[in-house]
Amino acid sequence: MAGTNFLRTIKVLTWIYLECNAAISPLDEAYTASVGSDFTIPWTYDNEADMYFVTWTFKPLLLATPTTIMSTFGTSAAVKNNNFNVQHVSNGKIKLKSVTIENAGIYYCTVDYFLASGLPSWTGTATISVTASMSHEGGI
Repeated sequence: MAGTNFLRTIKVLTWIYLECNAAISPLDEAYTASVGSDFTIPWTYDNEADMYFVTWTFKPLLLATPTTIMSTFGTSAAVKNNNFNVQHVSNGKIKLKSVTIENAGIYYCTVDYFLASGLPSWTGTATISVTASMSHEGGI
């Protein structure tokens, strides 16, 4: 019992350390978006001047291989690599435009820094669930 509590304490302290020292936040979150709406994944990353490369990828829940949807070199403008309904907002934030059921899945934002900066690479994940729109047309 004491060993189990010790391991739980170590896991919690490790999580707190990673959350407080991560160069990207949030590190791992789950969100729900509605069909037809725009939805922003609110990633932000630190040390923008030391950034080497940022990559945004998407993994549908049923497929095993993530697909790169956008990337940027340094502070240059983000380049979309596929026909995804995604837009770079600022820093690490991306916006899903007119959400569809196909947007459900796991999104990753990986930030790599110049080797000379001494900063490690970090990856934030966002799991997006998509629900049907609740709006009704017409009147009673």
